[in-house]
Amino acid sequence: MTLFRSTSIALAALLASQAAMAQPRPAASEARQSVADFAKCLSTSKAERVNELVRLPVDSAQYRRVAQRLYETADDMCVVDGSLRYNAVLFAGALYDALYTRDFGFGGPGTFPEGVNTRYADRYRAPYSVDARQAIAIEQFGECVARAEPAASRLLLLSAPGSSEEGVQLASLKPRLAACVVNGKTVEMSKGVVRGAVAEGMYRLSHATTGKSL
Repeated sequence: MTLFRSTSIALAALLASQAAMAQPRPAASEARQSVADFAKCLSTSKAERVNELVRLPVDSAQYRRVAQRLYETADDMCVVDGSLRYNAVLFAGALYDALYTRDFGFGGPGTFPEGVNTRYADRYRAPYSVDARQAIAIEQFGECVARAEPAASRLLLLSAPGSSEEGVQLASLKPRLAACVVNGKTVEMSKGVVRGAVAEGMYRLSHATTGKSL
């Protein structure tokens, strides 16, 4: 089985599980905004640690330690609502969302040349762990969307989680989202997973295009 096919299967399974977890519930938008605010705070107040996290393979013990330490941060600067359940994928997505806004905002590259490669998958070696396959699948999916629709992807990341504007931007990206799930699979995707994947794609491609180090 090729890496591309195996990661696509992992993505389909992950998105299906995330959709099941993300059924409509009271205050869902408020919860997403709380995590987004927390991640934004971390991206500046804990910048060195956050920058370290995005350079690490997600299936490494060091990644898990750094991510857990970040999430458990509670001080005068950044406080997360203790009632929010930790989810590694959604937390990472919120961090990429905050990092893209922090590093590029409206000033990021308008297009991504075909020759630009983030080489994200190069940090992993076969046989791939479940976490590695999921991480690669999410990053490839996000890159696919970002390459094809950079302007719409940027507008998505500049909208507030759960807002009507976010809904408009997600709707505009819907055909591309479907096209970027390989093998013609139809998968229900939670908004948080989609936004986090696009954020990672935009963040990594923008750094690769501008030559800025992660």
